[in-house]
Amino acid sequence: MLKKIMTGALALTLGMSLLGCGTSENKQAELPKVPKAEAAQPAAADYLRSYALVMDGLYDYAVKGQDDKLVNEGMNVIREIVEIYQRDSASMIGYTLKDFNGDGVPELVLGRAEQHKGAGYYGSDIYSVYTLVDGRPLRSFEGWQRNRLQVLSGSRLFLQATDGDAYSVLAAYKIAPTGEPECLDYYFTAPQNGGLAYYHNTSGSNDRNASKRLNMTEDAFEELRNEYMNDVTMLELIPVENYHKQGAKGLAYQHLKLDWLRDVQADVQQYGMVKVPNASEFVKVVLRSDKSLSNFKVLSLTLLSVDEQGNAHFDAKPVYRQELLMADTPLVMQLADTEAVPANAIAFDDELGRERRFAVSISGMDGSLQLSEI
Repeated sequence: MLKKIMTGALALTLGMSLLGCGTSENKQAELPKVPKAEAAQPAAADYLRSYALVMDGLYDYAVKGQDDKLVNEGMNVIREIVEIYQRDSASMIGYTLKDFNGDGVPELVLGRAEQHKGAGYYGSDIYSVYTLVDGRPLRSFEGWQRNRLQVLSGSRLFLQATDGDAYSVLAAYKIAPTGEPECLDYYFTAPQNGGLAYYHNTSGSNDRNASKRLNMTEDAFEELRNEYMNDVTMLELIPVENYHKQGAKGLAYQHLKLDWLRDVQADVQQYGMVKVPNASEFVKVVLRSDKSLSNFKVLSLTLLSVDEQGNAHFDAKPVYRQELLMADTPLVMQLADTEAVPANAIAFDDELGRERRFAVSISGMDGSLQLSEI
């Protein structure tokens, strides 16, 4: 599958493959060669420690300017950022852990920490994704300037690639248990009779003969792009400069999941139930976390102001408290109608002792539930 993706990207990036390679003449650390057919089954509990080969070299490069430990694979964009921004890049580049393929082993994600909300840093642009195969890091994906990589709902990855006006790619991938990319949908354009032709396959290739030609217009292609972009989700990231003092502690957003009660296929009577003041019959949700949340609270929000950056500031009053919300223990919440402004939020303390607050809102586009740190 890696070869198929590289084949598709070569035509778009003039010799650069989707997975990329280092261009520095300095000797660098190499990622271990791992058999592709073996499933990821590491036994280590501290997953970030398993990614130390990647993270130690990245920290030294971004913070100290030393690249002798920097791995070759997955560092193309990061090299450009460090060369331009020098020491400031250590606060711009972030890392996080997220389980993309559902095997219980989180992937290491390097990306752009572009927003600071509450106690967390967030971003949607990904530079590299590494997975653990046989307990060792294996690079699965890499994005760069003309190959933009982002996360979609359902733990999928979205790739946008361009090479001039004639060649464009919109593609969705997932990470297989082997750690390799698996193409779900691959749409691409190619010049045809003075215009553009549109193609689709699930192999991740730009081979027109192996793809289905679509009866698609430029507007329809852009509409498809917008549909993908509307499904892009944020990741909570930790700035690289905090790697040695924070490790993976304090990550919260990726552990939370909020669903409409009507969409949960389970006996809700066995769940805990919270009903806030002025609760709406139409706002019943189920909160789950894959790790325990200490000093858990449900908050009632009153909007106070919105600053110049568009950040909302609220007065928050607790309406429910629970000393510990256990991992994988759903909690049903009947909340107030959010309308245009969030009316409720959840709060808890992370491993660093920081209170984290996440407002509950409803998307005006598709009616999905959203959690946003405040």
